[in-house]
Amino acid sequence: MADDEENDPTAPFNELEAFDSLWQALTWKQIRKRIPICARKTAQNRYFFANIVYLIYAIGILLVDFAPAINGGAGAPEEPGPCDNMTVDNSTKEEGGVDYTVIVNNMYIGLGVLHVVSAALYWWAWRDHRWNDVIMIPEYLNHIEAALYLWAATWYGTAANDSSGYYESIIHIVETVAAFVELFASFGWIMSWYRTYTRTIGRGYTFDDPDTVAYTFTTLSSFIYITYNIQILQNPEDYGLNDLYVKGDITYFVGAVFYLWANLRDDGWLWWMPVSGQYGIAAGRIQTEKPIIVGLRHLLIGGPEPIARCCRRCCENNSDRANNVVVPMNEKQSTNDNNTKDSTNRNDLSNLKCFSLTCFIPTNTYDNRLIPLLRRMTYLEKLTLYIRLVDRSTFVDGTYLHNEILMHMSQLHRFNFYISTQIPIDDSVHRLSDDNIKQTFNNIGYYQTSCIVDYYCSLNAISHVFSLPFLFNRLEMITNRFSSIIFSHVTYLQVVDTIQFNYSFCHSNY
Repeated sequence: MADDEENDPTAPFNELEAFDSLWQALTWKQIRKRIPICARKTAQNRYFFANIVYLIYAIGILLVDFAPAINGGAGAPEEPGPCDNMTVDNSTKEEGGVDYTVIVNNMYIGLGVLHVVSAALYWWAWRDHRWNDVIMIPEYLNHIEAALYLWAATWYGTAANDSSGYYESIIHIVETVAAFVELFASFGWIMSWYRTYTRTIGRGYTFDDPDTVAYTFTTLSSFIYITYNIQILQNPEDYGLNDLYVKGDITYFVGAVFYLWANLRDDGWLWWMPVSGQYGIAAGRIQTEKPIIVGLRHLLIGGPEPIARCCRRCCENNSDRANNVVVPMNEKQSTNDNNTKDSTNRNDLSNLKCFSLTCFIPTNTYDNRLIPLLRRMTYLEKLTLYIRLVDRSTFVDGTYLHNEILMHMSQLHRFNFYISTQIPIDDSVHRLSDDNIKQTFNNIGYYQTSCIVDYYCSLNAISHVFSLPFLFNRLEMITNRFSSIIFSHVTYLQVVDTIQFNYSFCHSNY
């Protein structure tokens, strides 16, 4: 997403208006406010032009299959063509003085050129990536596939006049190779999109996403084309009778429609729908984090001084955006480390606007490492924290977060967090309830939060405090008394209890 969409009311990550019905979402007030914004975004969206050309190409294939004015038949033609993995014989050559063979062959060549253009437009749309980025490999495969189909289309006229079947076999071999290349490109798109999901919201793709449906149909059409061409190569006598390619063309068209549908979703045109799709969230009902632009540099840090190294990287690069800072603490850091001066005796990180830190391993460096670093981020606008704390005497609550972090960030307008605190207890410890800790967040104006306090054994207790909706993909050290909130993004779950968990617990929460 572009930075100028930060305050865009139509973006799903910024959508706060709740619609009680479809008619309320489609009132003139909403249409008048949103249509100009959506139209402007679509006009500037390179993917939209690529998807339009791609859809026209898919429609052209179906026209050759089903339009009598083009193929000279009354229905689906009996002869294969380029993207449909088929060629044309002499049966359509002269009918009422019209040479349908020439018409169909020329149209296939035109569609082949259009396919190459769409591939070039998709490559052009990836403006946030270097040409040698690994994520660009599927785009280059798409170019190769389009070029192979175009090359095959140029041989159709020769094959139609060749009684030996030699050129026809060559064409089907080329188209088989092209279908395999397209299959590999589809797998590449699926994997790159999965990477986008895991980097933005911490979970995999789902079938409520039009992009996922589009890639699935594209992959399926590749399998159909491969099967068709292999059948023709093995049984040339079935040529003209085997119409499997038509099913592939229809599947290909459905995929193209979903690509465009996903494009309209990304530009905000589907604000009236109850489900936004890509992020698996009901647009207009809850607020979620803005998706991260794939390709921006991620900071992967570790070792004995992860926080200090993170700070050093931010300063050296003068970065104004830290999309993900993953701190893989593989062992507990000592609280007696004297190197905290490295992160406290520095100037403010005035250029840092977005900071995200994820630490799956329990740590005891929160107070002497993380707090000094966060206090330097005085101009931070968005903060995401996932941390698990141990060796503390008290739970982290809203009052503590406000006094130690939030009051030092005057520009902060979005705070997504999950913080678990594990403390030792005995009979002298005052036992706080869920409501006690949740009230501390209400007192500082953070109402979209939840808290679960669990005294799961006689010697230890753990609290889980987190913002809503829950945007992370991991939950650990939870028991049977955990909240009944739906955690739609969680893919890794660790439970601990002496009481056996039942099926209804997992089924109703994850």
